[in-house]
Amino acid sequence: MPKEVQNLYFHLCMHADDDGVVEAFTVMQILGTEEDSVKILAAKGFVRPLNEDLVAYIIDWNEHNLIRADRKIDSIYKELLLQVIPEVELINPRPRADTQKITAGRPMDNQWTAQERLGKVSLGKFSEGENSLSFLEKLPEEVKSSLSEKYFISPKGIQSKATDLLLYCRQKGKTYKDYKAFLENALRKDKVKLQNEYPLIVKMSEFKEIELSFEQIEENKKRIAKISQSLTTNFKMQ
Repeated sequence: MPKEVQNLYFHLCMHADDDGVVEAFTVMQILGTEEDSVKILAAKGFVRPLNEDLVAYIIDWNEHNLIRADRKIDSIYKELLLQVIPEVELINPRPRADTQKITAGRPMDNQWTAQERLGKVSLGKFSEGENSLSFLEKLPEEVKSSLSEKYFISPKGIQSKATDLLLYCRQKGKTYKDYKAFLENALRKDKVKLQNEYPLIVKMSEFKEIELSFEQIEENKKRIAKISQSLTTNFKMQ
């Protein structure tokens, strides 16, 4: 295989979750890889695309990765994976050995997972709401603030994007296990698209929040083209 395709496969494996599922589109944008590379991997049986957003499954994941059941965290795309590949073998997570009073002979382990370090309060605060479509209708202020800082978009812009996704899900009858992850995935794609087409605007957004939609940007692009054409015409006439 071409080196670019081999490199993509390596990074897909590095970014995959415990079930071997990875958002290939995001990894491709980081590497600057063409979509044809994923198609080659799929054709050769290395990955299996799960949807049109290029969420993919690493086919040989279980052969190369051994994850303890008491360390395993289910993929947010588990339901999608089982729908597309019903015969896939997945590890069922179990309670951590080091959090039980009786270890039944298993060695104690002082390492704690990221989820357990968060504590019960932060875990339960949004977990239930994120599984409901109504989560997108009115985002919690903490979520808007967090995503605003992460993607350099105002909280109002974050809520606007969530509302767009809410309408999309209702019109298409789409359902997702984690709507916060669904929103973040959409924000990442928007940011990558904006970076590719308008790198200067994205750089400026790191210092000042912007609320421009892609429709507004396209309109501004047309205006700039008209001004440029007018200036060129005037210059030739002179």
